[in-house]
Amino acid sequence: MLFYAMYAYLFFAVAAAFNQFFLLYVATFGLPLYALLIAVPRLDVTRLGASMRGRAARVVAIAYTSLVASGLGLLWVGLSLSYLVTDKVPQPIVDSGHPTGVVFAIDLVFIVPPMLLAAVWLTRRQAIGWALAGVMSVGGGLYTLSLAAASVEVAREGVGAGSELPIWSGLTVLGIVTVALLGSGLQRG
Repeated sequence: MLFYAMYAYLFFAVAAAFNQFFLLYVATFGLPLYALLIAVPRLDVTRLGASMRGRAARVVAIAYTSLVASGLGLLWVGLSLSYLVTDKVPQPIVDSGHPTGVVFAIDLVFIVPPMLLAAVWLTRRQAIGWALAGVMSVGGGLYTLSLAAASVEVAREGVGAGSELPIWSGLTVLGIVTVALLGSGLQRG
């Protein structure tokens, strides 16, 4: 959750029009970042990894994190590389009204690498993979739920087709299933 809150507030800090909340956006991004940096070394990921059970939880978590990492990574890197060939700014950047790919950059730093690392670490059965997959799945499921709701609202207001709704809905369901399986695989004790 903290990770995705940081993601959202970073977006506001670097992509929203400058306004009276700018310093609040910066603080709400920076403070959780430092809290995370302080908390992570204190986590007992070995104990967490040892308490995790369930092949289904591991396989679904690998699938979910791999799908999100590869989907976003290929999309944003592919569109960015297309600029090198066509010299045409990718349409999502044009549509955003920003002079650069803010969402591309934020996703390529805050979503793609941790999702990819979670998948790799779970594949290698490393304890930290369970923790990272859990964090990324909870945040990812909630974030895509908000994107699905935004797609519905865009279509309802008639300012867009809401064509991304099936993607966001599918990723939300997969994220929720992943969280449920990871939660059920956690052995108390």
